[in-house]
Amino acid sequence: MPALPDSLWEPLLQGDHRVGAAEPRAILGEFLDYRCAYCRQIHPTLEALLEAYPDLQIIYRHYPLNLNRSAAAARIALCADALGWFELMHTRLFSAQQLDIESLLYDRTESERAAFNSYLYGRDTPVDSLLLQDIALARRVGVTGTPTFFLNGRRVPVGVPASQLRNYVHQALQSENRPARR
Repeated sequence: MPALPDSLWEPLLQGDHRVGAAEPRAILGEFLDYRCAYCRQIHPTLEALLEAYPDLQIIYRHYPLNLNRSAAAARIALCADALGWFELMHTRLFSAQQLDIESLLYDRTESERAAFNSYLYGRDTPVDSLLLQDIALARRVGVTGTPTFFLNGRRVPVGVPASQLRNYVHQALQSENRPARR
């Protein structure tokens, strides 16, 4: 797997959408699109990896391929992240058939929904800026489609089968080389 220069790996590590180990022995970065069939297909594998490997951390970055529907889903995830619900909303967005805010927020209180809507639709929120930062980083590291993975600073081959991704993660966790951390 080809290595990213530190000048590109370090910005990827600065993503706030982290799931898994707080002090990871391996870091998997994914550029994703919630409307992408392949991202939806690999999502259960990523959840299983997190469960199987407690020393793994996944950093999610957004790369919406369709700037209408896909960007809307990414914006929803970014709003949820700002409110501390990223992991919950991330899972819901992958299972949602439609981007219906009410359905996605069905278990949130009225004040939580108001905060979410204010963040999503309000002025001077950083949502669009954060999304554009993810897109710019994706382009700098050569992402052309989703999902695209980077494991401990190395690009995982595009279209890797789930079983091979599991092998790569397992090998990374066994390696003496540890990922650089923010």
